[in-house]
Order: sequence, then C-alpha cells, then structure tokens
Amino acid sequence: MPDCRFWIVTPSYKSLRWLPYAVASVADQAGNGIAVHHHVQDGGSDDGTREWLEAYARQCTDSPRAGYTFSFESAPDAGMYDAINKGWSCAPQGTDFLGHLNSDEQYLPGALQAVAQAFAQNPSWEVLLGGMIVIDGEGRYICHRRSLQPSKLVFRYTTGGMTAATFQRATVFQQRGIGFDTNWRVIADKVWYATLAQAGVAMGCHNRLLSVFAETGENLGWSAEAQKECRHYADLFLGGRMEGIYVIAKWNALRRIIKEWRLESPKNYALYTPQSLPRRQQFTISRPRGTWGKKTAIPE
Repeated sequence: MPDCRFWIVTPSYKSLRWLPYAVASVADQAGNGIAVHHHVQDGGSDDGTREWLEAYARQCTDSPRAGYTFSFESAPDAGMYDAINKGWSCAPQGTDFLGHLNSDEQYLPGALQAVAQAFAQNPSWEVLLGGMIVIDGEGRYICHRRSLQPSKLVFRYTTGGMTAATFQRATVFQQRGIGFDTNWRVIADKVWYATLAQAGVAMGCHNRLLSVFAETGENLGWSAEAQKECRHYADLFLGGRMEGIYVIAKWNALRRIIKEWRLESPKNYALYTPQSLPRRQQFTISRPRGTWGKKTAIPE
C-alpha cells in the first residue's frame, strides 16, 4: 500500500526562536506509511531565519530521511495567510492531505499517522478537526482543547476549529479552490472555516490531541487588530451584532465541558524544547483541564 502523502506548510517571519522545534516535530512524523513534505514559507526574515533554513535544507539533502522531504522560500508576502496559500500552491498533484503549522506550534508524536487512519476510516470526510494541547512559552501545560462537531451555525459565528489540528484532503484546495482570504490579516482562519461550511465541505471531528499551541503573549488572537476585524466581520455578515458570537462561544465552552466528561484526560505529552533537541522532552500533566479559561479577541 503506498504511503499517505502529506504536505505541511509553516508560515514564518522572524520566528527563529521557535521554528527549529516546529520543523523537528514535522520531520519525525515520517515513516510507518506516512510520507511528509514540509515547506516553510518565510516572509523575508532578517533575523537569521533564512540562514538556518538554508543550512537545514542542505542537511536534508546530505542526510536524507526515508519518507521526509523539505523545502523553503524566503521572500516578501502579504502576511501569514498569503504565505500559507503560497505554500499550499506548491503541493504537487497526487498529494493526499494538506495542513499548516505555525512556527510556534508543534505536532505531537504520531499525529499524522492518526490523521491518515481517521481519513481512511471516514472516506466521506474532506476536512478533519482534531484537538491540541495549549502550553506556555516554557512548554508547560495550560490546558487541552478538543474539537467540537462542526456545523454551519458554529462556523458562522465562531472560529470553530484549531488550525494546528486541522487537516484537509488536498482536493479541497486544489480542486475546490478554498484557501485563505487575504483581505483578512488576523481572522482569515475564522473566515476560512465559515467558507468551508458554507461550501458544503464534509468535516469530521477527531478526539485525538494532535498538536501543541504555545501561548506566547504575542499571538494575534489577542491583538487589538483581531478585535477590530471581528467587529468588521460582524458588520458584514451578522448585521453588526456581536451578541451572537459570544452566545455561541459560551455554548461551545459548555459543549467542551460535557465532552470532557466522556473522554479520558491526557496524562503527558512530548515536545521539542531548547534543552531537548534533537529529542522530545516529556511533560507530565498533573491537573488536566479541557477549557482554556481565557478570553481571546476571536471567540471560539
């Protein structure tokens, strides 16, 4: 049976502090029926990112790994979402699945294999929504968040998914032409989920925790620009009323609490840290919690 072929894009701009760990977390997914190509679309960073990417690309050429390939481009772009679209456009025909992982995020061990298995078991799914662990800047556990069963209502009002734990069949982008709307600089992911739902894309919910999201204090979801774009979104699509957004967000929070009652809580996780490269560091979860308990500018 041929390998499942993943094409993962990481948008990057002056993110050398985090990028090596994100890259390492993609590279170790290869094998056991998984072939993965990782493409970093850098926005022309001048902090040493390009030099690191060049050195890493040479390393991949000189010491290839079975099932893993790497590429990058460093050139100006129109922002993170433009970079992702550009990276996905590089995926060749024959690619099975697309994903994107920000430079301050990581995949958990075996994530892509779990995704491939879930798609195989659910052939009607075009998009898979998984879960993630939220950590602080030192890698310490804050909470975990499972995906919720998608619906047009949820995606119309809230983000509804977590991009680091969302995967799509390549045909969604290559044939349906659904990418990120770059008119939105901060909430294009929220608009993307709404567009997928409106287009009738079949989406499934997977309870596996697939990725790690770092709450660094610099995340765009907490910015004033995010708040501004949310209000603009409400003006365009919700009759100017923000109330519905917060109602659905509270409903989602209740759904997560109820869902966690039925599922086993995570006990540990492993990720790359400055102290652990080239191996993952193990972390124990002493008090698991399935809700974030923190408001973002973009209600979820």
